[in-house]
Amino acid sequence: MQREPPDHPASPQVATVLVIEHTPDDGPGALGRALRLAGIALRLHRVRRDGPPPAGLAGLAGVAVLGGGMSARSTSGFATRDAELRLLEAALRAELPVLGICLGAQLLTLAAGGRVYRGAEKEIGFVAVERLPAGASDPIFGPAPAHFTALNWHEDGCEPPPQAVRLARSATYPVQGFRIGRLAYGVQFHPEAGRRELAAWIREAPGDAARAPGGGAGLLSTAGPRLAALAPVRQVLLGGFAELVRTRPAVAA
Repeated sequence: MQREPPDHPASPQVATVLVIEHTPDDGPGALGRALRLAGIALRLHRVRRDGPPPAGLAGLAGVAVLGGGMSARSTSGFATRDAELRLLEAALRAELPVLGICLGAQLLTLAAGGRVYRGAEKEIGFVAVERLPAGASDPIFGPAPAHFTALNWHEDGCEPPPQAVRLARSATYPVQGFRIGRLAYGVQFHPEAGRRELAAWIREAPGDAARAPGGGAGLLSTAGPRLAALAPVRQVLLGGFAELVRTRPAVAA
């Protein structure tokens, strides 16, 4: 299986983001490329190999938590859940830039005092997303189109706490994007994923893929142009997060 390029220790002058990966097929993808393009070092923590993430934030200028097949609502099959929640709580207190993607967004919701719930139906495939009015003035979501089609693959939903700013929604899930404070963002969809990741998800969960229009074969046959159309959104969101990190001093040791 193709892997992300190896990461190298950052010098003290280089901003570093801790990226938490839950499964090999939910890697950093386009997020890793956006960070490297901005001159930011990526410290990839693979929980299957490395166990719970570090408890401290020393030396970090940001945290990103990726997706995965487990549920944020339970520790069942998710041994590192509570440690990840503690790390996100610390990042929120420290006002570090945070990006939670899918499962990561759900964990960020819980860390901020919100609720994660089992949705009425799974949201699988390319889904129409609408930017909410508050998103128009958001530093990251503001430059994105008011309507775009994004790749989703989930059955849990986010209900962020009252202080959160809701930025985007879909017809099935009222929260597709949100912000906590000034620097912490969660997105239910997958801006980091490409055709390779999608093909892996279809292989691993053909029953879920069958729920999408045209099934797994239909998803793959239309993935190229749909992912290409998402490129401007990907650039805005992931590039915007990278810029937040680049301008945020690292947490002192």
